[in-house]
Amino acid sequence: MRDIKCSFANEIQMNNIIKIEEQIHYKFTKEFVEFILTNSGGFPLYNCIDIEEDAENVNNFLDFSQEGPNYIVNIYDQNKGMQIHDCIPFAKDAGGNYYCFDRNDNSILFLDHEECDEENGPFCVRDTFEEFLESLYEE
Repeated sequence: MRDIKCSFANEIQMNNIIKIEEQIHYKFTKEFVEFILTNSGGFPLYNCIDIEEDAENVNNFLDFSQEGPNYIVNIYDQNKGMQIHDCIPFAKDAGGNYYCFDRNDNSILFLDHEECDEENGPFCVRDTFEEFLESLYEE
């Protein structure tokens, strides 16, 4: 797996992840767990990704610590679109849109917070978290 460095990242303990998995009823992939243990809430240095021929950004990964301003559980609970479309957020862009795991197959989805409703859901941007990390490049 590609080693992506993040600024302002926090290290967390495995018990943080287990607690969150229990709260949201989702088991994160092994690759994601390895990554987020040292990058909770971090801002990736490689922060661009191509989506449908457009360069989008990845502003930061969500916090896995309750003290963080972007605590994953709070974001999930506050966003009905994520619950409707069965996706779990893990990062966001500068515009407040989210990168999420699809609960059904762990693919990576992009959820536009202004467009997402019962009829318009998120769309797949990568098949795996590893592919997502491999796709990131420096602005």
